[in-house]
Amino acid sequence: AFADNVAAAAMRAYDAVLAHLAHLDPSRPTERGQTVLAAVVARDARCDPPRLRVVSLGAGTKFLRAADIDADARSGTKVRDCHAEVLARRGLKRFLYAQIRAARRREKSSSAAFSANLADEEEWLVLDPVFHEPEVGLETDRTDRRADGWRVSDKVSFHLYVSSAPCGNATVKKWARGLKETFDDSLGPFELPRRRENEHDKKNNSFGSVSQGQLAFLWKRDNSDPCESEKTEMEFESAAVPVPGRDFSLKKNANTSDAVPPGTSTRGRLLTCSDKLAVWSCVGAQGALLLEQGFLAEPVRFA
Repeated sequence: AFADNVAAAAMRAYDAVLAHLAHLDPSRPTERGQTVLAAVVARDARCDPPRLRVVSLGAGTKFLRAADIDADARSGTKVRDCHAEVLARRGLKRFLYAQIRAARRREKSSSAAFSANLADEEEWLVLDPVFHEPEVGLETDRTDRRADGWRVSDKVSFHLYVSSAPCGNATVKKWARGLKETFDDSLGPFELPRRRENEHDKKNNSFGSVSQGQLAFLWKRDNSDPCESEKTEMEFESAAVPVPGRDFSLKKNANTSDAVPPGTSTRGRLLTCSDKLAVWSCVGAQGALLLEQGFLAEPVRFA
């Protein structure tokens, strides 16, 4: 299945990285240790058959304490969140910067062709140029113009692999409303399942555990914070996401031990990976700077 191939590509890339670390023996699992792995895998349908390529990889489970974040506030030289998903997203941003640099070099060269050749590192580009329509009377030949920005090709998609459920609300199994697993034997190993018509067109989503914090933002628990254990009713209510016309606050009789998954808190400095993934699905994973003029013309989201 496609998902299995994405996972296999991520694991192969991880093993390849470990093989280049002189102080580790990749053949001995005890030396590799136990961690969480996340990878961003690009699917390039410009090739036939489509090809998968790992563009970013991250492994980790740690993050800075509140005291360390405060100490680093002036210099800002430390990575505050080293959870695997966050590191993989940081790697994706570096990949997109490198892609823009390569696309600009290609634009300045005599050849304006964009190749999907996976054998040549310098040739593989996933970005297409974006040209804004010129004002009336100022029409010019597009081949002589510089691109106003870049966008990911329609035939390239990014897929996020994580070896374990992201911390936060994604780990609460009782909130899951999964359907029976279905398989399509007609799909090739690198083909995406076709989305059924109107599958995601429902206007009113049903959330049955709002009062228990199903839609509340959560933070990664900092056990060094002396106020961490003081989970007052006010903290739980302020953690809920307000939606006009509906009461999403945590009720007085809510079971607080069930409302907050292990390793999370209603107060803190760093959002859980579940919430970060939710934000990225809305605004993109590229960050604000890459959406400035001359860079990306539209957000980059995980498929």
